Amino acid sequence: MQDSQIVSVRCTSPAPREIFTRLHFYFVAFLGNIMTFRNCLFAFCITVGGVTPAFSIVVNVGGIDVSAPGTSIGGRSVGEYTALWWKYVLEKPIAVNPLYDLAGERFAAGPYVADGVTFLYAYPPSNPAVPVTREVAVSAGTNLLMPLLQWVNLKTDPAETAADLLDQIAPVVAGTSGLFAEINGTDFASQTGLDLLSYRETFGLPGDQTFGVNMPASDAPFGLDGFSTDILVSDGHWLLLKNIPAGQHTLHFGGTNDFGESHNVTYLLTAVPEPASFVLLGLGLVGLSFVRRKSNR
Repeated sequence: MQDSQIVSVRCTSPAPREIFTRLHFYFVAFLGNIMTFRNCLFAFCITVGGVTPAFSIVVNVGGIDVSAPGTSIGGRSVGEYTALWWKYVLEKPIAVNPLYDLAGERFAAGPYVADGVTFLYAYPPSNPAVPVTREVAVSAGTNLLMPLLQWVNLKTDPAETAADLLDQIAPVVAGTSGLFAEINGTDFASQTGLDLLSYRETFGLPGDQTFGVNMPASDAPFGLDGFSTDILVSDGHWLLLKNIPAGQHTLHFGGTNDFGESHNVTYLLTAVPEPASFVLLGLGLVGLSFVRRKSNR
């Protein structure tokens, strides 16, 4: 099923063994016995549980195609890439983690560029939201995985299954509101008439080949130094932007979770042609020049 440093911690339940701790960082929720990380939920934000969208169309917004929910690319479903996104983020020390990035200095395309997928990142929600603008460069032609609001849950009990972990998320995923995405100045919902809540990606369902996570021994996200588990599930709202054209693009996205906290992220993105493209272009210009000289004789 269904982001920089930790800035505050609140306990909303006084029970000694059953507590709910919220870290204002794309909040992290520990449900159960804190000593054993029982039923440990890591939340990027909130999404709604729902039905698989009843459409499978590619839409064009601001000159960029956006895939329908449930798309596969590079041999993997978008749902699997969302879980791999979480694995990548959780296994990176804070000092170099793009999740904690304010202006683009820590940007990393992720480990699946060869598959045609480049990761984008959100930012910790707050009330009011802190606007974040990142200037980054990516390869033209890549596909961008854009997070809107999303959750991850990690196995902490040997008896837990992926289905259990998804069920644990269910009670807290009903509060998403105000999802938005603007691509090159064009609002997604206004352009397409589609509800962004329909763009939900889930990983951990029957048939999914789940995997685990090994967090850094120190400087780990959410303070979980050395934590590891063999099952990770994810749920949330994402967009996959296809075959990004070369040039300058502006991507603006965000939303509000059920705690009334929001994020508001803008990417000023330069899509740079691959070197091979430059070579081909150069050869084309040389050929054109040769033709012109020949015709002038």
